Amino acid sequence: MNYIFNKLNPKYYIGDRRIKTNIDDYSFASYKNGDNGISLNYNFSKDILFNPDYTENGIFLKYKGLDSAVIGFNISNNSVDCLQIQGGRKRFKQLTPIEWDKGLVEELLNYSIFNNMKRVTILPWFKVEGDEFFLKEKKLRKRYDLNAIYHNFKFSNLEKLYIHDLK
Repeated sequence: MNYIFNKLNPKYYIGDRRIKTNIDDYSFASYKNGDNGISLNYNFSKDILFNPDYTENGIFLKYKGLDSAVIGFNISNNSVDCLQIQGGRKRFKQLTPIEWDKGLVEELLNYSIFNNMKRVTILPWFKVEGDEFFLKEKKLRKRYDLNAIYHNFKFSNLEKLYIHDLK
């Protein structure tokens, strides 16, 4: 049985009176790199910095069908390891009215539970790799660390990761 993606949880829709959007304008889609994948022909938007050589899987948040953000992850030994939580370039209008990073982590947890994974991990901000221009500590702490804490992940001093045990 294949996973059916949820709609964006309404609790993450905060709205913005300057930008006219609707919660129903948002949806999720996925990418899996490999022979047991969901899609090998995903047409990535050039404004989404998703690298399938770094993370083999991605859940994309779409706004009216347009890729707007992604959570990238790898799967090994029944563990889902999130390495990337990335908003798209030129997506201010689409992302401002929602807490998109929280919505992506929630969907990743739902996906992981459905697929009987044992745990989900998220990198702490100081282990995130990427272009120095985009590596701003305050933003990364919010996107990775505070998001993990919000979703009840626990930090492992041994592994230097946020871990959410599912079993």
